[in-house]
Amino acid sequence: MNQAPILVILPFIVGVVVSIIFGVRIVQHYSRVDVVLKKWAQDNSCVILHGEIRWLRKGPFLLSADGQTVYYVKVRDENGNIRTGWVRCGGCFVGEWSGKVETRWD
Repeated sequence: MNQAPILVILPFIVGVVVSIIFGVRIVQHYSRVDVVLKKWAQDNSCVILHGEIRWLRKGPFLLSADGQTVYYVKVRDENGNIRTGWVRCGGCFVGEWSGKVETRWD
């Protein structure tokens, strides 16, 4: 029996499986971060008017771990005031699963 076709197709299969796992992990990460950010807003009696993930310009959170996501947000507080600032979701070691949120207002 000739094993050459299996050896040719095996790297392709491994690549597809790794890509699927990587993609699922990315979706899980950002879904969890979204939950953490919404809970933070609810706990602080804020409504998020606009929020964007900051990849490069992270404001006061320049040094952030891989599992931490930095947002620049615009919110309305319970008094109707509009505020902007930086929100970092996640801890250093367990990332978004820590539920930790840090805020620095402009």
